[in-house]
Amino acid sequence: ISDESAKRFRFKFPAETIIPAGQHLLLFSENAPPNGFQLGFGLAQEGDSVRLYNSSAALVDAVEFGAQLADLTIGRAANGEWALCSPTLGSPNKTHPVAEPSALKINEWLANGRTLYPEDFIEIYNPNAAPVSLGGLHLTDEPLGWPGRHRIVPLTFMGAGQHFVFIADGRIDEGSDH
Repeated sequence: ISDESAKRFRFKFPAETIIPAGQHLLLFSENAPPNGFQLGFGLAQEGDSVRLYNSSAALVDAVEFGAQLADLTIGRAANGEWALCSPTLGSPNKTHPVAEPSALKINEWLANGRTLYPEDFIEIYNPNAAPVSLGGLHLTDEPLGWPGRHRIVPLTFMGAGQHFVFIADGRIDEGSDH
């Protein structure tokens, strides 16, 4: 398992590792309890990926995600789709309610940053009483010619009543906030 495609074997399961049918195996970045494994690497809360490979280095499963919310997880829902979840540690996943993104508001922007704020930015506000998934939405300054210019990374979440700032620098490979 790895968070880097170039380093497919960042963590290798011991040869005797077995997951019984219908069971879960816990993997931790550090301080693993007796019923889990310590990976030796962590996941970036602003966005990352997790990849599972077989012993021949062939990709078995993967997920890419953007900004995460404190004390909530990403897990597979009953329908097999990735969803925002409440932590369940070794039990079936429990999805967490999310609001529709249609109520989101562009709250503020800066188009000529110099000294106080050197980078241009766009700030989005979530007036909902529940988190919202930003994944799959787009930001653009060319709505007629390139409406899908900057796609927000899947599984990027924004908390209820919170603001999310996107740095307007064109570097989409820098994380889910660019």
